[in-house]
Amino acid sequence: MADDDEDDRLLVGSLFEQHCPECTLSFAENGQELIDMIENSNAPPPALILLDLNMPILNGFGALQRIKTAAHLQKIPVVILSTSAEPVDVNRSYALGVNAYLTKPARHDELKAMVLKLSGFWFNLASLPDTDNSAQ
Repeated sequence: MADDDEDDRLLVGSLFEQHCPECTLSFAENGQELIDMIENSNAPPPALILLDLNMPILNGFGALQRIKTAAHLQKIPVVILSTSAEPVDVNRSYALGVNAYLTKPARHDELKAMVLKLSGFWFNLASLPDTDNSAQ
């Protein structure tokens, strides 16, 4: 998850920990830190990326563009999780290849419901691509 808001990172992390204990979250404070984490890790690529739009250094649009244009990263599903519900942001995200766009709810109970649905869909219902580059 890349989000510059520490409270959002802690809250989403806590909700995933409670309701999707098999999920392991890593956090970045901006898009560049996310790209660096993925590029410099010996671990397998993430199964899913949660990406905020409004971040310093490299915003969500820039990170999304880099992920979706890099052959070794483009199969990783990316979900925008932003406070913006502006159609221009939604449209631009889909034009850059996002897999889903979600607007962060203001209330804790709504965020909890969103995390439950998000983890249920992406990790229980959806068939995800193999992101291991050796299996192309």
